[in-house]
Amino acid sequence: MRQLQHGAVRTAIYDAGRGRLEIVRVVYSDEMGVAEMDRITVVAAIMMNLDVQWKAVETDLKNIVAEMPSDYLVGGTELKGARLLKKIRKQKPRAAEFLIRSLRVPVNNCVPIFYGAVDRAGLGRRVRRDGFGSADVNASKYAAFDMCMATVRQYVQTLLPGDHVLWIADDAGSSEPTFKQSVKFHQEKVFATGDLDVITHFVDSPFVDTVYFGASHESRALQLADVCGTVICEYLHGKEDAREFYDVIRKGVITEGPVPWFSDEP
Repeated sequence: MRQLQHGAVRTAIYDAGRGRLEIVRVVYSDEMGVAEMDRITVVAAIMMNLDVQWKAVETDLKNIVAEMPSDYLVGGTELKGARLLKKIRKQKPRAAEFLIRSLRVPVNNCVPIFYGAVDRAGLGRRVRRDGFGSADVNASKYAAFDMCMATVRQYVQTLLPGDHVLWIADDAGSSEPTFKQSVKFHQEKVFATGDLDVITHFVDSPFVDTVYFGASHESRALQLADVCGTVICEYLHGKEDAREFYDVIRKGVITEGPVPWFSDEP
């Protein structure tokens, strides 16, 4: 197979056996809701055809960031959802405008948004009931990541058959082994139902390689995933001021509507 490149990321594979060029779509994901006080853990992701969509997305984000005061950005350069929400709650000038404009970027450029969400208390009840596994924050991140990945997989296999997916997550530290385990699981052409005990076989897996990790301060795409995910997480936590911002991306959220996994666990 011959690979085409977009910077350091391959964007297409020529399959000589099939005699066709197959697109590699790139997913960028980030995790949030991992503090001790958080009830819900979220892994949010955006997916792009870099050759078609990235230039417009990058230009939009650069224009927004260029207008921001440096203290609205982490380290003076990095776009982060939590920083903007903090400024909004302090009623800082234009903070809400900057967040809304950032959230409009994926919607305006037809970039789909996905997320997996896990109710940490519900996961704990499931673990205690079944007597195995773990309910720590890493377990919540793994479950949310797996749920997000499963949704991306279904979307691609149904609407973009033949396309491949390369996954880049924000540097996850201790989550790296479990995230890579999830990718391997889906590459082995199996998918577990919500009850974790029924296996269904699929024809092909769209995921290529393993999950890669990037530094968000070096990637506007990861920063955009963070902004979307932060708003989703705040919305799922029931924060009143989050609804206005979630409504900006609602139509672009492929998984819009489901309650967090394990939230109905008795």
